[in-house]
Amino acid sequence: MALTSLRSLAPARDISTIAGSWLEPPQPIAGPTPVYPGQAHDPLYDLIQVYRTEVPEIRLQLGFVEDATLIIKPGFDGLILNSSGVGVVERSYYSEISWKNLNSIDLEVEGPIKEIEDIFVSFDAAWGVYYHWLFFCFGAAGVAQKILPSTVPIGIPDWAACAPSRPSIISNGVFDEVKRVVDPARLLNLSDGTYRVRRAYFLYVESGQPSDASLHSLYRDVFRSVSSQKPAGRPSRLFVSRAGRGGAARVTESDEKIFDEVLIDYDVKKVWLENLSFQAQIDHFSNASLIVSPHGSGLANLVFAPPTAKVLELQTEMDWPGSLRPWFYLLAATYGLRYAYLNREAGDFQAERLSEGFKALGVSLPTFSRAAKAWRIARRRLDLALAQVRKVTLAGVKARLVRLVRGG
Repeated sequence: MALTSLRSLAPARDISTIAGSWLEPPQPIAGPTPVYPGQAHDPLYDLIQVYRTEVPEIRLQLGFVEDATLIIKPGFDGLILNSSGVGVVERSYYSEISWKNLNSIDLEVEGPIKEIEDIFVSFDAAWGVYYHWLFFCFGAAGVAQKILPSTVPIGIPDWAACAPSRPSIISNGVFDEVKRVVDPARLLNLSDGTYRVRRAYFLYVESGQPSDASLHSLYRDVFRSVSSQKPAGRPSRLFVSRAGRGGAARVTESDEKIFDEVLIDYDVKKVWLENLSFQAQIDHFSNASLIVSPHGSGLANLVFAPPTAKVLELQTEMDWPGSLRPWFYLLAATYGLRYAYLNREAGDFQAERLSEGFKALGVSLPTFSRAAKAWRIARRRLDLALAQVRKVTLAGVKARLVRLVRGG
């Protein structure tokens, strides 16, 4: 299989002018707030030097391929081939094409080829990740709804048919709730297969970087239609917990124990986004004054955060040594949120560093009395002890069941 750029197939439609009222011009990205003197930011800048110096002009393109073939298959979702069967490189991001030898790729899909007229392809090969579902699927769908005639449907994966064979922790409920940002009459659910399409539309940025920070201002406009349903009150301080779910690559249970007393001191409450509906996630982030979180898709919810919110990201090397993923740093900078981070590999996962991070962001200690603080610490320790008891009890029950099954 070969790949070719859209530019060699047909001229794309530049929609930068059309989007001008809701696509904010790119701005230089300010450096993150240093947590301590001498904090090294180079690992975070590795992929985004272009934003640090001369900011490129963003050209938002509506690409289209006529007489196209659309592939929906695990690892290749949303891939578009031209009439000669050549893949369009602008639609290959995040697919297996990115890390496999092209000659070894099998694009055979069982079943007959299905026919579709015009369609906007509003998903990529990573749609099962919440960040991609929110932005590159429904952020893009919201844009398409504004610029394409109502006769052009917006294609998305059919959850019931496709999700079981994709790696995803998005719940069916959250998956469906996000759809409300688009007119349901425009959506076309697609199952696995090969589709012959008269004209397949898709969005991309001229720079070729699908995670381009400038698109986030556009996505924020799309999501203005959804708002918090939680009564306005004292803004909350959130810690997005991943303990037991993210493994060594994120923040482990041991890491959280290091941070626990500092979180208690600063009245930071833990939330588990995997257990929340889409609306509940909107409510939490919309009313947050401080968001502490390991790097992960849940930080896409910064799109709902107020401009006064402060963000402390717990970073770790995930792609190659010496490099940190900058996507939520860019997202916070685009939305004007004050941002700082801790780096596991730099030895930052310490209680003292977390306290320094809060102070650097201007987060003050709440005015608790000694008795109130002591009660909060005792309650937290009691919660942890009860959780351990439940864990041990469950392990004992499982062990007894195994012995019973084995006749012991």
